[in-house]
Amino acid sequence: MYFENTASLLLLFTTVYATRHQLDLNLDTGGQNECVYKIMKQYYATPWTILLLDTDMHFPYPCIYLKTSQENFTKNIHRPADFYIITLENRSLENILDLLEKFEIFDSKGYFLIILTEPYDPYIFEMLVYYFICKVVVLTLEDDLITYDPFIYEDVLANGIEPTDLGKCANFNFSSVNFFNKTLPFLWRNTTVMATFVEHFPYLHQDYMFEYNWDNLWNETLNESFKASGLFYSIFEIVAEKIQFGTNLKAVEFINNSANEMLNLLQLKNSHVMLNYRQFDVHSLTKFDLVGIHLAFDHHWVTPQCAQKNVWKIFFGKFDVYSLTLTLLCLILLSVYLCYLSDDKDFTSSVIVNYQMLFESAISTFWSFRKNSIRVLVAFTLCSFLIISTLIKSELIDSFTTGVTECPIKNLQDIIKNNLTCYVSNEIKEFYNQLNNSYSRYVKNCVQFDEDSDLFAQLDVAEKTALYKNAAFVTVSLKYKFIVFFMVASSSSLYFIKPQIKFDYLYAYFTKGYPLCDSFSKVFQRMDSAGLIQFYYNQEVNAIDRWTLTVKQLVSEDIKTFERVIIVFNVWLVGITISIATFLIEIVRGKMK
Repeated sequence: MYFENTASLLLLFTTVYATRHQLDLNLDTGGQNECVYKIMKQYYATPWTILLLDTDMHFPYPCIYLKTSQENFTKNIHRPADFYIITLENRSLENILDLLEKFEIFDSKGYFLIILTEPYDPYIFEMLVYYFICKVVVLTLEDDLITYDPFIYEDVLANGIEPTDLGKCANFNFSSVNFFNKTLPFLWRNTTVMATFVEHFPYLHQDYMFEYNWDNLWNETLNESFKASGLFYSIFEIVAEKIQFGTNLKAVEFINNSANEMLNLLQLKNSHVMLNYRQFDVHSLTKFDLVGIHLAFDHHWVTPQCAQKNVWKIFFGKFDVYSLTLTLLCLILLSVYLCYLSDDKDFTSSVIVNYQMLFESAISTFWSFRKNSIRVLVAFTLCSFLIISTLIKSELIDSFTTGVTECPIKNLQDIIKNNLTCYVSNEIKEFYNQLNNSYSRYVKNCVQFDEDSDLFAQLDVAEKTALYKNAAFVTVSLKYKFIVFFMVASSSSLYFIKPQIKFDYLYAYFTKGYPLCDSFSKVFQRMDSAGLIQFYYNQEVNAIDRWTLTVKQLVSEDIKTFERVIIVFNVWLVGITISIATFLIEIVRGKMK
């Protein structure tokens, strides 16, 4: 096989080299061959590659010769050609163009020269429009040159366009007119785009009749019979408004991960645009035109919420062991030094004095300082203790009023350790399968569900995770915000692991060569450069966060107020209990004496 491929390549290079250094000596002095030679001489640009189909003419340029018979057609070219010369003999133009598309060597933006061997039929231009070819000239048997400008009326179907007869080739002035010089319009006011989309909440989906209208981002109406909503749809509407085209939008069912079947709609030209598709495939680069939409699409694990952390753990957790040890040591040394300077040499009293200064409290014991050394020491100690006392009090109050969780599940390793039932999409399974480790083996056995399904399907999984605390699932950060909104009462039972699993961009897939793709790409690039796409994303996030916060406040405001009061009451109750116990101990000790 290796020697056969090498021989084929050598034969190809020999053919190309020979054609670059020779002219066909049998070239006719008149007729179609001479006309073709004039066209090539005038419009060929170095270093273009010429693809000649079913013709034996030779040119002093790099050429590749192919026969369109199915059994002999081989792919000797690894990219689309720049100039196509097609001789129509026994095969129809449609079959030839389908063959070029099949072998991924078709480019509708290239130059096309079609040589007829049968009487001219205007139907040929209908086929050219179907494949979005505009830079073309047809050479008839009578040596007439015929061309057209299909998109001059901003209609991708070229309705009302008639071919233009340029006259006889022998009389045509090639230096004055360039019939290949056709530019695509930026606006498409007479075009209706056939668009499909993969439903993926909240980016693009059929309209859910929400009670709230989040800054007019929801409840968008496309026509009387179909409604679409979502962040991607809002951006798509802006593009449609700027390019001024109409839209016929239809949702495509995502069944059994049949992405290839949906993309076949574009290849068959039953649809021209597929929105909201995020599975980037390297092989799709040659089959479709892609426009990347810079919208965040990050996958995260969601697990059961962690247990509430003890108040004293929160308080002492704010200070490291080194700081606590150093502070305690300083207090002991200060008490010893204060005891040494005092008159009665009472260590207990010096400890009480330090307690008074540290916590700014007053007790029955009163000290009077007669020595200046003690007065200076106490003055500077008070300044230092004032800062420490304020810090300790603020942290103590914060510990009682702030809820902190103690989470044992922080990553996939913890999920495996706790043996949680996991719910992931096929895409996540494929991602972990590339790792080929314990993670991939665990995720391989996860329950598979459609991550791109509607919101309410994921709400069921989220409810199981929150209630039973024996499951975990993967979702997108923006969708998780909506899950929290609809699960306000139990959303505190979910824990969102911030380190992301993977990150994707959304794509718009276009039929190969679709004329509107360039305008789409320009508008999207300008919106991205101006920060508009990020602006709409932030507006979406802020809207759902605002509504979630409002609902949470309504649900939990009274509960939080009661919790704060009950904490203070509990602290007071502990103090009363300790004081009563101390009082009883003193009575017992007094009776024993």
